[in-house]
Amino acid sequence: MLKRIQQYREVWLPVVFCLAIFPACLLGFLIVKYSVNVPFQDQWAIARLLPKWVEGTLSFSDLIAQHNESRKFFPRLIFLTLAQFTHWDSRYEMLVSFLLACLVAVNIYRLNRLTIGGSAVQGLLLAAIANLIIFSPVQWDNWLWGIQVVVFMPIACITTAISVCYSQLKLNTKFGICLGLAIVSMYSYANGILYWLVVFPVLFPTWRDWLAHRRLVVVWWIGFAIACAIYFYNYQKPAQTPSFAYALTHPIAAVHYFLAFLGNPLGYGGVLPLVLQSSIVGLLLLLLAGGICLYFTKHPKLIYPNRGWLSLGAYSLLSASITTLGRVGFGIEQATSSRYTTFSLYFLVALIHLGWGAGVGGWRLGGGSRRSLAFVCQSPHQTQEFLTNAKPLLDGSGGGWEWGRLGDWRRFSKVAISAGISILLLLHSQTFIYSVQMMGYTRTSRLQGKACLLLINNFVQEDCLREKVSPRLSVVQERVHQIDKYGFLKPPLLTTKVAEDISGDSSENANKYGYFDSLHRNSDGSYTAIGWAILPQKRSPADALILTYTDANNKSIMFAVADNQFPRDDIAKAYGNSDYRNSGWLGKIAKDKLPTGKVQISAWAFDTDTGKAFRLSGDQYAIRLP
Repeated sequence: MLKRIQQYREVWLPVVFCLAIFPACLLGFLIVKYSVNVPFQDQWAIARLLPKWVEGTLSFSDLIAQHNESRKFFPRLIFLTLAQFTHWDSRYEMLVSFLLACLVAVNIYRLNRLTIGGSAVQGLLLAAIANLIIFSPVQWDNWLWGIQVVVFMPIACITTAISVCYSQLKLNTKFGICLGLAIVSMYSYANGILYWLVVFPVLFPTWRDWLAHRRLVVVWWIGFAIACAIYFYNYQKPAQTPSFAYALTHPIAAVHYFLAFLGNPLGYGGVLPLVLQSSIVGLLLLLLAGGICLYFTKHPKLIYPNRGWLSLGAYSLLSASITTLGRVGFGIEQATSSRYTTFSLYFLVALIHLGWGAGVGGWRLGGGSRRSLAFVCQSPHQTQEFLTNAKPLLDGSGGGWEWGRLGDWRRFSKVAISAGISILLLLHSQTFIYSVQMMGYTRTSRLQGKACLLLINNFVQEDCLREKVSPRLSVVQERVHQIDKYGFLKPPLLTTKVAEDISGDSSENANKYGYFDSLHRNSDGSYTAIGWAILPQKRSPADALILTYTDANNKSIMFAVADNQFPRDDIAKAYGNSDYRNSGWLGKIAKDKLPTGKVQISAWAFDTDTGKAFRLSGDQYAIRLP
């Protein structure tokens, strides 16, 4: 019998291990597929520092300076160091975000094994469910935006600190590590300040600990006060952010925003409107949390070993509260922003582990062994005290629930957990499909923005730059030449207006890059150009589509970037490649973009990685303007 059990374990263990790491592997593939190396929005604040970094004039005040509500000292060090070695390839910043998420997943798994225990298969199965959330593409705004390293740093610091608190290190060592991580968290992103509040009860969980180590407690809060004093020195509230008073005067909107914020990781892609579904999910999660808290009021001794999960959930709740106060004035819809899911999803992760522990694991603490308890409790006395107080729960002699046995409660909880996991997987699958589509749209937008940026010396397509690069157009125009000068823009800015100068292939091969189908005159005097374009060497639709007109010297002068990647199922079918489905393009040509007289319009597929253009086949359409 034992041999059969061992064989069963040996078969399933590698299978479940693969399930546990699959979400991370899949997300890594999606990031590689959809990432684009181009500065976007807030990254232009880093562009200001790069010339100073190269020239050796960068100061501490530059690194600690306020940006929006944050002081991003440590992320700036990461960005500048990476820029030095990668020529500011923002995809390496995305890699750092991914690695930080991996660190969080490892910390979550370790906490799982220490507080829930059970078999290795059960632990990995729980890790697989948690990793679906941690590595969810619903965070597409953060995964595909290099500067969003900042939102992953606080949770990486918090989970690492919790993991340290559960270790067998001496308390003074734990305290030093946690204090250092507090500084990193706070000076990485604004909500990193919550670290001080959520880690403290894990490090010092009881009044007895506060009294026994009161000097360390005093140092903790003095350190917090000093860090806050430095943080808020010369602090300026961003002018564009709403007042906190709005949340107080509009309580219903604030509650709605709060619920939508919490439920946002499972709100996308459903049959209900996004805000409504997110709010319903958020309400259900709060009710579940209330049930768990009610259970803890009946069995308060179980709070101690599960303080890490409670602190993790508190981080999301506090993040939701602060964001509600500071952002509800923008409207409830703003609560469903993809970039906020990196804060709210850990409420779901905490509830999954607390619910699993209550229903399946019974909070067995690694099977109830003293070795496992040694990691959870900070002294032999605490270990013995916990075993004494928890005994009525562990052996079922305390009345009420038959804890640790296959009684009615365990059977009911298993059914409830199975139903909960099924609902979670259903909502996650809907969110996953929607989020992957949004990653594709984000890539298309970034590629078009990069094309407009590279052509900024030739023409300034203001709508494209504002929407797809940065709304602060004057900042982009000022700083893009500085970063280009020092080699931080790849490929460099194009210095020619003539498309033939950047042609990447001979004219006889033009037909393999696409076709200029038609040109129509609109009622307002503008024109609409339509066609399709691909890059066979990348087996993908063209990164961007450039429109040109022919001058008196028969040269093709670039004057606009068209919207591209519209569905063309006929092209995908013709080539037998589904990747070519979105190879269609459409360009609207205003009269003021062209010279007077007779001109010919051509279209070119553009590769933003090489800065090369490829003329499309088809007619060169002639236009005569007065």
